[in-house]
Amino acid sequence: MCKLACLFLIVTIISGAYAHGEPGAQPGPCFGLPFLAPPSPPRLGYPKNLCLADSVPTRTSAKESGTDNPHASQIQYIQVNKIAIPKTREMPQEWYAIAYEADPKQFENWDQNEWPAKLCFMEESGRMGQQCFEAVEKGQRTLPNFQWVQKLSVVPVFKNKSIQEGVLFVAMCSYGGSGASSLVTLWTFEGKTKEFVNILPEITISNHGAYKILEGREDALDGTVVTADLAEHAKPSASPQRYRINIYRYDQADKRFKSIGGYSTKMEYGTQEAISVINEEIEIILGYVQERN
Repeated sequence: MCKLACLFLIVTIISGAYAHGEPGAQPGPCFGLPFLAPPSPPRLGYPKNLCLADSVPTRTSAKESGTDNPHASQIQYIQVNKIAIPKTREMPQEWYAIAYEADPKQFENWDQNEWPAKLCFMEESGRMGQQCFEAVEKGQRTLPNFQWVQKLSVVPVFKNKSIQEGVLFVAMCSYGGSGASSLVTLWTFEGKTKEFVNILPEITISNHGAYKILEGREDALDGTVVTADLAEHAKPSASPQRYRINIYRYDQADKRFKSIGGYSTKMEYGTQEAISVINEEIEIILGYVQERN
């Protein structure tokens, strides 16, 4: 009888512990009992070379970022870079741009990180601004997230127009294989909304591609953004390849960059020379822009 009573008491105590739950506990599938959240995110099963590249539709405001993954709240992020943003007439106080990545200590191997890098903006007073931007592809191809901060810097945009500088944030998608891609965004402060907005269409380029802001020029290319990447169906190899040139021009009315088209190069270039491709094609790019002005 004593053994039966003791057994009942033990079961009661255990049941009470489950009923109250532990911090971070979630409802479980078995008898409604909670279970502790997994310490690291589940693998999504992306092949290591799935970080492909292409242009994707525009997402201009950092408020529109976000993820639907239920495990996102469990992931801890660490700061990897922080830069001061110079004051402007529309932005009388100094702001900071801060880039974050998922803390690698949460994963057994570095390539288990499948969580997007983040860009946040903080006022001089220390108050955080709008919702942080997450480096997530929003097109129709459901690509993996861009997990790594590749670049964060204040860059000149124009020489003779109202926007002089912007915050360049580039995040990279890589799982350790041969395929990788980068997401390129450019942020400026909007005085009316008191927020930073991405003034570029969302652009991704492969690890064989390059981008360039053609600023400080005295011709029609001042403030033009150009990307060069392997032409469609081209396969990276040691042999020369044709490249696809995409050109983006600033729309004064919309205050955003918009694509004006592009072309495939007539010449073939080596696959490690993407930035040189833009430099070599500059006169052709200038002619293309002048025809459309």
